[in-house]
Amino acid sequence: TKCRAPADIEDCMNIVFDNDVPICGRCSSVVKPDIAFFGEDLPKRFENFVDDDTEDCDLLIVIGTSLSVMPVAEIPQWVNRSCPRLLLNREKVGDFGRMQMHEVAQVGGIEEEACINRDVIEQGDCDDGVRRLCNLAGWDQFLEETYVYSKEANSL
Repeated sequence: TKCRAPADIEDCMNIVFDNDVPICGRCSSVVKPDIAFFGEDLPKRFENFVDDDTEDCDLLIVIGTSLSVMPVAEIPQWVNRSCPRLLLNREKVGDFGRMQMHEVAQVGGIEEEACINRDVIEQGDCDDGVRRLCNLAGWDQFLEETYVYSKEANSL
């Protein structure tokens, strides 16, 4: 909304499912999700936190994107070069799979350089990729509970 008043998600969903548009009771503007649509400015908090967040990132997970809208498309390149990156997507995007880390290690007193790919790419349906990741992490039960909860909330 123009006035930034929060809207009840269930009320909005019911209005949308009735093929209508949710309107703010305070300012009479259209209620929209708290996201930036194409062509809109990113929120100030993006500018305020992106540098620290990318610097502190120890694993970057990118899911379901074309990575074509700047500046968000550049975020995978902003994380530390030693930060592993996981892409769950139908196709390779950005510089995933192209960048390698070069590390020098002592092996038997001899310095050797090794190339290590920091990217893991799981091509396919994003939902399947998330399920596989959760399975590998032992989060199957949590994922199922979250799915059931969100499905029940959406059916209200």
